[in-house]
Amino acid sequence: GKANGAEVVTTTVAQTLSNKTLTSPTINNPALNTPVLSTTGSEAFVYADGPGANTGIRLYTEGTGSINFKAGGDASMAIFSPVANAVNYMRTYSAATGSDVLITAQGADTNVSLNLTTKGTGTVKANGVEVATVSDTQTLTNKTLTSPTITGTPTGIAKNTDVQVFTASGTWTKPAGAVAVKVVCIGPGGGGGAGARGPSGTALSGGGGGGAGGYSEAVFLASDLPASVGVTVGMGGAGAPGQTVDDSAGANGSNPSLNTVFTGYLMAARAQCGGGGGLGVAGAASGTSGGGWGAGLIVGGGGASLNGNTSGAGGKGGDGICIVVTYF
Repeated sequence: GKANGAEVVTTTVAQTLSNKTLTSPTINNPALNTPVLSTTGSEAFVYADGPGANTGIRLYTEGTGSINFKAGGDASMAIFSPVANAVNYMRTYSAATGSDVLITAQGADTNVSLNLTTKGTGTVKANGVEVATVSDTQTLTNKTLTSPTITGTPTGIAKNTDVQVFTASGTWTKPAGAVAVKVVCIGPGGGGGAGARGPSGTALSGGGGGGAGGYSEAVFLASDLPASVGVTVGMGGAGAPGQTVDDSAGANGSNPSLNTVFTGYLMAARAQCGGGGGLGVAGAASGTSGGGWGAGLIVGGGGASLNGNTSGAGGKGGDGICIVVTYF
């Protein structure tokens, strides 16, 4: 029947209703696999009911419209937005006791990744800790790298040693992070003596070689050393010049200027100079006599040798040196 030209709704006839609002309806015996709207206390919920053991619920949008779950005050809690022609998707699984909850990537493709994208400079975190990635610039702490392969030139990696070599006096400054310091001091060598000069037929001697500088080495805890230490480096002694007048004994070489010193902690002594060549007995044959060399790391100057009535000059002694190696 109709009322005012419109079909009347009855209580038993199967009919399709449109543009109707149902206030607090009670729905009995719904069609299979359809959602049920209900309320319990202060909660409203949707559930699937029917004779089947496993009945799902699907939510459909028009085209690429989103599904937006909202809380009171119209605040969005989660928005699910599809893309056209999508074949891959995210799926979550709850877990039984002792198992992990799963968030998985699934779909038609063989390999499907999960891409967690933040807004602005936001970061992805797990249990409140930022997650490291393979390409972002990040600072890692408390990590052990086992057999790593490092390509390019790394920056920010602490060096194992710092080596400072002093060939002249100066100041050593303790580097930050120093653990131990090895100091090597080598004293300067003495200058060689000049050979004697006399007329042909006079027995003459070459000058003696200068002595070698001393050697000292020690290792210190960095904490036992001050922030800076003065370094003194002695210069090698000068060789004696050759004589220009006959019947003149050779002059001695010069002693080095100073010891080599890591002030207050280590010293290597300077060497002695070489002596000058002496005059011999008249009438002896003219000859050649070489001066000896000092032994050690920094050798003294060589003594001058003779050839006829020529007096050779002594050689200069080697300069001292101080080497400071810092270990981190």
